[in-house]
Amino acid sequence: MKTFLIITCVIALSVLLSSCRKDKTDASDENFTEDIEMLVQKSLYSLDSWMNSAGESFPELYATDDGFPPDFLTDESYLDEPGRINSEDTDPERGRIVEKSFLRCLKKLDLEERQVKSVRTELEEYGKCKAKAEERLKTMIQELNALYRGKFHRLNEAYESGSLSKEKYRSLLKELKSEYRKALYELFQKHNIREVFVKCYHDFLHDLHAILNERQWQSFKECLR
Repeated sequence: MKTFLIITCVIALSVLLSSCRKDKTDASDENFTEDIEMLVQKSLYSLDSWMNSAGESFPELYATDDGFPPDFLTDESYLDEPGRINSEDTDPERGRIVEKSFLRCLKKLDLEERQVKSVRTELEEYGKCKAKAEERLKTMIQELNALYRGKFHRLNEAYESGSLSKEKYRSLLKELKSEYRKALYELFQKHNIREVFVKCYHDFLHDLHAILNERQWQSFKECLR
């Protein structure tokens, strides 16, 4: 009888401890998911801001991907970049991407050699994941810019020749900017640019979390807030 009670108590205790561990794991997983969603949404906010301001720099527009969220442009080739925009050893554009992307925070972590190797591998996979979308983005912007530069110059010529009043010119220029942004949004939707970048970035953050320890992940997350 005594033995039976002991065994029963041990089983009950094991079940209780297992339940506690499960609750703790579930809570940790939930927090981890929320962390990733928060970081992805932060980059999406930058993307939306970029798209909303597109066309405001007429007549220059965006000749390349200037202003595009750096989180979506980086890959393993940037890991060894100094990241100092004014450094003589750094290409200005690459320095901007490092300084303004999650790499800035990643470089602040005290990563072990094995972690650096793993991070480099995941960054390489991240680059491959979004490579086609990134190339499509650059081509898309260049073609769109060429089209709307032509429209702007024709509008500007009409104004300078006296065919348009200043008020009419401003009105048509405002319409042209709005038309440009609409065309950009439609191209993003047509080619699923946003969805591809989001999926690739989400997967990268998921794999990065598995590489970092809890202290490093918290530091990385807080740095990006």
